[in-house]
Amino acid sequence: MKSRIAGIAVTVLTILGIIGIRTIFHPCEGEMPMVCNYSTESSFRILVLIFTLNALRVYAGDVKHDFIFDITNIIAGIEIVYSCHAERCQVLSMNCNTRTCPFLSVVALLIAAFSIVSILISIINGRRLENGNSE
Repeated sequence: MKSRIAGIAVTVLTILGIIGIRTIFHPCEGEMPMVCNYSTESSFRILVLIFTLNALRVYAGDVKHDFIFDITNIIAGIEIVYSCHAERCQVLSMNCNTRTCPFLSVVALLIAAFSIVSILISIINGRRLENGNSE
């Protein structure tokens, strides 16, 4: 049940991230696309992948494979943060540096945090079952 809550939380975060990138927190718009447009587009695609995987996770409800989903979420969150900070505009006052990258970083770190908590809860529950204690 707790892993399903983590899956729902990550799914909601990815929906907010996808909507946020396309509406409020979009990168700078210009005649020629810059590096920030490409990194934001790759982050958008990663968020869509995370959304798809976690929607399947919530729908299937299979506890055996939750660890794989959580590790995938952590790796994808790190990739979003990396792509956001490695490939961005040099002008600090542009939208990508003031709105898009901070928003994507917060969403990605929250996704990774929920996944880490889900892994820790699974480990704690596994130890309780091994010791004979049940909730």
